[in-house]
Formats: sequence, structure tokens, C-alpha cells
Amino acid sequence: MSKMRFAWLFLLAAFILTSSTLFAQMKKEEAVQPIQQEKPKGPEKVMIFNGDFLKVQLYGFVKFDMVYNTTDVYNESGPFMTSNQVLYYNPLAAVPGLVVPAAGQRNLISVKKTASQNSGSFLMDMRTTRLGLRITGPTVLLAKTSANLEIDFWGTAAAAGTGERCGMPMMRHAFAQLAWPSGTTLTIGQTWSLVMAMTAQPITVTYVPFGQNGNLFQREPQIALGQKIGNDNYNLTIEAAAARSMAGVDTGVATDLYPGVSGVVADDRGPGEASRYPAGRAKITLTLKPHDMVNIILGATGHYQLEKHALTFANLANTNIWGATTPLEAAEVLLITQRWGKLTPSYSAGGFAKISISLVSLVATYWRGVNMDQFSCGIGAGQVENFSSTKILGVPAQGGYAQLQIDLRKVGPIPLAFNVGYGGILKSNKRYINYNIMLWNEAIVANAFWYINDYLWLGFEFGRHQSKYKGALGSAIDYKYHTGVSFNF
Repeated sequence: MSKMRFAWLFLLAAFILTSSTLFAQMKKEEAVQPIQQEKPKGPEKVMIFNGDFLKVQLYGFVKFDMVYNTTDVYNESGPFMTSNQVLYYNPLAAVPGLVVPAAGQRNLISVKKTASQNSGSFLMDMRTTRLGLRITGPTVLLAKTSANLEIDFWGTAAAAGTGERCGMPMMRHAFAQLAWPSGTTLTIGQTWSLVMAMTAQPITVTYVPFGQNGNLFQREPQIALGQKIGNDNYNLTIEAAAARSMAGVDTGVATDLYPGVSGVVADDRGPGEASRYPAGRAKITLTLKPHDMVNIILGATGHYQLEKHALTFANLANTNIWGATTPLEAAEVLLITQRWGKLTPSYSAGGFAKISISLVSLVATYWRGVNMDQFSCGIGAGQVENFSSTKILGVPAQGGYAQLQIDLRKVGPIPLAFNVGYGGILKSNKRYINYNIMLWNEAIVANAFWYINDYLWLGFEFGRHQSKYKGALGSAIDYKYHTGVSFNF
């Protein structure tokens, strides 16, 4: 019996000793295990360099666009405007009137394209793919320093029969910024123009949201100074900038005031640069956040710049205006047209707003201006010559957009968002505007986004684009169906 008790005591002691050893080993292993970090909210940052004084982050997305248009448009993958598909009336014809023109008469002119050009399009495109570097530097003069460099592939297509698949890099942003604790910022380089309502932008699958349809869309080289007054919940930001007045480039035509070959030379000045004055920009933004679920942004923008446009004197050789004896013959016009130019102003004023309550946001902007083609993708007439060929007249225009945005992610784990909006631009219909020139342009756009995870989204968009041309018998309409897939990092 004593031997049996001794054996049980020995086994108990061995069990206690083994258990203590295993427990100590487990505690030791737990002590050397790496710390389990919490999953980051949103995509993880792709850090190229993460030093003590310099940090460089790579960001961007790979985007696929598939677009179907029912008729011919300007810019197939994201229509700016619909091509004129109808007839227009020429009142300067020898025999005016809406009649079938006889031989030699040109009062009813057809601008319809060929059957293949008029039949719309289907395309797939990757050119909106984007890459960028976000750089953070050391403190200088008590200011935090940063820089940004960003490109996409929306540049000029390669000179090839299938050049659209060879999207060439285009610089979007290239700027440096100093930000002081007092709320003062100094930005030097190319980035968004202050004329844009950046805090009240519409959301679209299309590359340029409401481009040529009310959105003053522009990136430009500039020196901008900003001052924020207030805290994060209630603040007023005032910004002003001196920018490059681009306003178009040389046409390459021999009679142009600025001779050269557009698109071949490295940097060919246009009417804006030829004025030899920088452009002025200004913006003021008021932010109110009285509650976590309520955010109100109100603001105003404005600009002024001078452009030097050539006088073509074309109207002085127009027999429809002056009769058989014109003040100048065509040969005389050709000789003097490169010698004469006029300074022509471009200016605008506008307001914008974004009101967000819970999952619903409303963004809107409205502007009025003169000679606004620089901010409407360079399409359409911004200025014209008067009938006596003595003045360059800016074309008055107005436009804007409004969009309702519903983001279900703000109230729960529902990865869906919906947006619907309208945008348009209206230009003056004064008598000196040439025929077959766009007078108004509008778009109704609705889309839905499915955010599959932190990196991937799928979007569907429908757009109705309508354009009206001077003298046209009706308007041109396109229906766009757009699918986009984007992998963001």
C-alpha cells in the first residue's frame, strides 16, 4: 500500500512540474509574439520611402471604361457634346428661305456626316488610369512641406491607326505646398484652378464630370495663396492666385497671329500668353459643421484675364455684308491679318454649395462669364470678330450643374451609392455668332456604384446629352451607356 501511495505522489508531483513548465513556456512564447495590428480603415498606403524627414507614397488606380453611344459625339469615352447631325439655315445666302436649294444656292446647308460617322460608337478604354506620388517633406520656416506629382494617360493619342490604345501620359498635377499652423498655405505649380468648385464636385463614372456641361474644369500652372480662418467645424477660407492665361494655342494656320505648328513644338504660345499678363483667380469658401451628420459648404469664385486675339478682317472681304465693293480684298486681308490683334478680356463670377445631411448630399454651382472657352474643354466659340472687323467680342455664357448624391455606406455596411444630376451651358445667340456654332449644351446623368471592397468598385452610368447649334433645325441627342471598373490603391 505504501508503495502504491508513493507511486501516486510521484505521478502527481511529475504532473505539477510538467504543467508548470508548459505554462511557463506558453507565457514565454506569448511574450515574444508580434503585436497584432488592427486592420486599417480603407486601402493600405503604398509607401515607396518612409524616412524620418521624407515620405513618398504611391497612389492611383487602374480603370477600365466601356462606353456605348447612340450617335456621334465629341470625345467618345466621355461625351462633351453631341455632333451636329441636322440641317442648318444660312440667311446670308443669295436667295434666303427654307426651300430646297437650286443649283448654286446655299441657303439650306447639310452638315450630316456619313452613315458610319453618324452611327454612334462602342469602345473600351484604359486611358483614365492614374498614377501619383504624394510627398511629405521636413518643416521649413515653421511650415509643413509637401509636393504632389500625378499623371494619367489622357494625353494626345499616338500617331498610329490604333493610337487610341496607346494613351500617352499627361501631367495632371505637379506642385509643392507650404502649410503654416496659422492656416496659411502657399501653393506653387500646376493643380486645380481656383475657378473650379472643387469642394462641390459631381460624382460620375465619366472622366470629366459634366465637362462642357456646366463644370468649369481646369488645371493650370499658378502661384496660389490661401488663408483659413476658424476651426475644423466652422471656418472661412480665402484664396487668390496668379495663373498662366492659356486660352488656346496656335492653330498652325499661316495667317494666324502666332505662327507655328500646333502640337509639334514643345510649348507654343496662344492668345492668353500673348497678352503678356498673368491671369487672376479668387475663391472664398465657408464651411459649417454643426453636427456630425450635417456638413454645409458655401462658396464663390471669380476670374479675370486678358487675351490677345488676331483680327482676321474676314468680314471686310464678305460680299454678303458689303456687296460687290468690299473695303478690303481677300489678298489684302491675307497681308495684314498677322499684324493686327486686340486685347480681349475673359471674366466670370459664380457660386457653389454642398449640403450633406446623413447619407444624402446635394451639390450645385452656377456661374456667368464672358469668353469662357478656356474652362469648357476648349470647345466652342469664346470670342468672335464683329461685322465691321474692328473689335474682338467675348461671347457671354452661363452654366452650372446640380446633383443629388446618396451614399448608403454612411449609415451602414451597404457598399452602394447612387447619383443623379443635370448640367448645362448656354451661350449668347447674338447675330455675330457664326452659324453651326454650339449655342447650348446639356446632360442628364444617373449612375450607381458598387464598392466591392476597399480597393475595387464597379460603376454603371446613363447619360442623355443634347446639343443645339445656331441655325440648326432641331437639336442633336446622344444616349450614353457607360460601365467602369476601378482598382484603387
